[in-house]
This record gives sequence, C-alpha cells and structure tokens, in this order.
Amino acid sequence: MTEEQPQEPTGFQHVQNRAVPTQKLIDRLKDGQPGDIFTDEQLTLIAGYDTRPSSQGRPGKGYSYLTSAIRYVLNNHAVVWDRVRGGNYIRCVDDPDKLPLAASGLNRVRKAARKSARVLGTINIENLTAEQVQERNANLAITGAICQFADRKTMRALSVRNVQSTPQIDTQSVIDLFKKQ
Repeated sequence: MTEEQPQEPTGFQHVQNRAVPTQKLIDRLKDGQPGDIFTDEQLTLIAGYDTRPSSQGRPGKGYSYLTSAIRYVLNNHAVVWDRVRGGNYIRCVDDPDKLPLAASGLNRVRKAARKSARVLGTINIENLTAEQVQERNANLAITGAICQFADRKTMRALSVRNVQSTPQIDTQSVIDLFKKQ
C-alpha cells in the first residue's frame, strides 16, 4: 500500500482545467466588489506574466490568462470585470455600468449577424445540395431573427413598452428558452 504524497500548499484554490496563472487570477478576481481596481502591474505580479492587452504591439503572454479568468469569474461567480480603455487597469463593474458594457456586446452581435446574413444571401442555392439548402435557410432564418431583435428600433420599442406598462419579466424563464434540451 502506497502513501499519497502530501500536496504542497499552493496559496490559491485549484480550478480544474485552468492554467496556474489563470487559477491565481481567478482566486483574486472572484471576490471583487464594484469599484475594485487591479492595475496591470498588480495583475502581472499575481499571474507571473505580462497581462497587458498590448505590449510592444501585441498582447502580453499573460493576457490570455487574464481574459480566461475574467470570463470564468463572470460565469461562475457573477462578478464583472472590465478593462478601462487607456487606463492600464481593470475594474469591477457596478450594475449601472453593466448596461453600456452589455450594449457594446450587443453591437458586436448585431454586426456579426448582419454580416452572416449578407454572406448567406450571396449564396446561389442552385449550386447546393438539398441538405446544404436546408442548412443555409436555417442559418439565414436565425441570423435574420437576431438582426431583427438586435435592431436599435426594436430595442427602443421594447424599452418604451416596458417603461409604460412595466410588466414583470421572469428572466429565468427567458434564459431557459435558450438552454439546450
């Protein structure tokens, strides 16, 4: 019978399938409170790698560790961190500041959906098999729906209706609609 070797204390909580620098960053970022700030120097000391988004014209070696940690903390701890443009730091975002952050993400989705719809619209279906035509049509319908719902006019109309009638929307049931069955 063999004895297990005692593990050295690592000083941070182990997160499965994450690199050690990412785990160290997650450990520090998960407890963030709105208004908290980490400078690039602090993040570099935590990760052991340069975490700046642009170092000598390209991202630092630790930038991917930082983005992975920020994504993990958002998905698992509901803490939102955002890089302040030109500020050389990230900050924990409070609820009012999450709206413009989400709106910028929606702009990217809107642009990508419009581009996909334009590309799909250029396809000559006579050159496709029946299965490819079905796939093209399904993708065109999906991107068209995204374009319609992400349109600024639609967003304005939905927000005006919501302000006037103020119905309570069960966000969990809306999220459940999009989960895989």
